[in-house]
Amino acid sequence: MGPIWIAAVNSDGVWIEAAQGGQFGLKPVDFARYFISAFIARQLTVVWVVWEFEREVVEGRLSPRLLQPDDPVWHHVASHLSERLARLPFTLLLIVLFFVLYPQAFWVPSLSQLLLFLLAIAWPLFCAFSSSTPLPYLPSGQGEPVPLSSFGCCFSCFFLA
Repeated sequence: MGPIWIAAVNSDGVWIEAAQGGQFGLKPVDFARYFISAFIARQLTVVWVVWEFEREVVEGRLSPRLLQPDDPVWHHVASHLSERLARLPFTLLLIVLFFVLYPQAFWVPSLSQLLLFLLAIAWPLFCAFSSSTPLPYLPSGQGEPVPLSSFGCCFSCFFLA
């Protein structure tokens, strides 16, 4: 894990140096912002429960948990949340260190950028959950409502962008 992390940090510096000397459409500060954004997204989206669950099934450690009165998923939820909590100080330390090394990369998004971000997060969630429940309908004008499918919902994301 260590060499991979060092390679990722070094690639940030390589791209920033390349942007300073090359003819790119992005400035060095844009590359720095990209890498810190990718790092934060990676830290927020790490999920390893699937592999843990598979290992428990293969090794036979799931069977005793099925005999307990609690659902085995709660063990995985607690483990995942505690891992997130343990990862948080290290992540915050690296983010602070990044902005100490690259203070020009710090930015505060405008209200319009923040609203667009919230829409970009909320709309796919709505699309995902609307495909599994029959609640959302669009009026068809023909008397029968048309279910809002995930295909139509996701297709509409192209028009929002």
